[in-house]
Amino acid sequence: METDCDVLIVGGGLVGTSLALALAQAPLRTILVEARGPGGSAPAPEPSRQPNLVQPPATERPGERYLALSRASMNALQRLSVRPLLTGAPEPIRAIHVSRRGDFGRVLLSAQEAGLEDFGAVVPASVLGRALSGALQAQLTTITTSLSQAAAGAGNPGLTHLAPARLLALDCGGDSVTATIESSHGPQKLRASVVVGADGAGSLVAAQTGLAAESHDYGQEAVVFAAGCSRAHEGVAYERFTDDGALAALPLPGRRVGLVWTRRRQADDQAADVASAGPMPDAPAVLAQVQAQFGQRLGRLHSPGPCARFPLLRRWAAQTVSGRVVLIGNAAQTLHPIAAQGFNLGLRDALVLAESLLAAGNNASGLASALAAYQTRRAPDRQRIADLSHALARWPKVSLPGLGLVRSLGFAALNASTGLRQSLMLAGMGFSQDAPAAVLEPAVWSRP
Repeated sequence: METDCDVLIVGGGLVGTSLALALAQAPLRTILVEARGPGGSAPAPEPSRQPNLVQPPATERPGERYLALSRASMNALQRLSVRPLLTGAPEPIRAIHVSRRGDFGRVLLSAQEAGLEDFGAVVPASVLGRALSGALQAQLTTITTSLSQAAAGAGNPGLTHLAPARLLALDCGGDSVTATIESSHGPQKLRASVVVGADGAGSLVAAQTGLAAESHDYGQEAVVFAAGCSRAHEGVAYERFTDDGALAALPLPGRRVGLVWTRRRQADDQAADVASAGPMPDAPAVLAQVQAQFGQRLGRLHSPGPCARFPLLRRWAAQTVSGRVVLIGNAAQTLHPIAAQGFNLGLRDALVLAESLLAAGNNASGLASALAAYQTRRAPDRQRIADLSHALARWPKVSLPGLGLVRSLGFAALNASTGLRQSLMLAGMGFSQDAPAAVLEPAVWSRP
């Protein structure tokens, strides 16, 4: 038996769920396929007890990602009814401080200078995931209620959440795509006018449709954890470049910061595969190294939370559309975290795709043509952010006579130029000519 839908979203992660929410009230039959059960997530582990140390919050877990969400992304989460569900207040980013170890000069961007309260906020990925799941369940309840009250046989479209379930195969051809899905009810066929691959790096949707991604191994790893600081961070997000990577310190509630240290992959861990990811047992020793790299801007760093590391690779799909199949989020691009734009970019993928599909209406030919328009519209933003993250990731490795002086003078010139700082602020907040309508705010940016 085959079930027909207009849009089949494969992958219920942060970006896939965002797309489902953006389409929830649309006149389209949308099915979201997610591998985990509804609301499924692993419980936070018990924190280790160390004497004479202030214990980190129990909510901090190994491998937690701290997302620097742009102002545009926070606007979108408000419109998707996700922001009110974020547990704990998202910690605002009121300023951005950029420097390089060994060079003089720095760049300081202040939201107050731009007449704003903040540039965005820091949210743990697990918190955002739970909020998205809660908003999704609320939409499903609303849709179910409205459909039950509708006249029988009216054929109302709606949103269906199929979980736990996984994609087995895609058959692309003709005016639709047939997906074979495995769920608790066994294999079933879903026939869709459009299939969206939001199934992350190593996407099965991409593999099934020949949307090849080129890969680059940076030879680096990201070490991620949270720590306390003896000086108040005052909402400042720090980006500190080093000789072999960078160190980001993102403001968290209280006197804590989320630390993302990108460094050369260690000699005992040169293989960039799943085995090189995982928890690190000696967080205090790692914290001491971070302190040496970062300096005393936040005073003494202490009370580290669970620490984990991940290999860093770049995956880039130049083409994100093939026939009636489209890739978004990490399925389309997995970028170095140095620019902190991964989820922000993926969310814009989802929002622009939703706009394109809604503009096309619910006829099969219109939906297919909408994908080509989507790919054209997203190309400049994707390329701009991908080029920026790639250049920043490679920059510390460049070593030329006098380069340190050039960099220092560049920092000083950039910091002295109001126009350049304003351009950086606008780009960092996620506002541009091709931004989706859901992220815009008249006080900052309006579509021309």
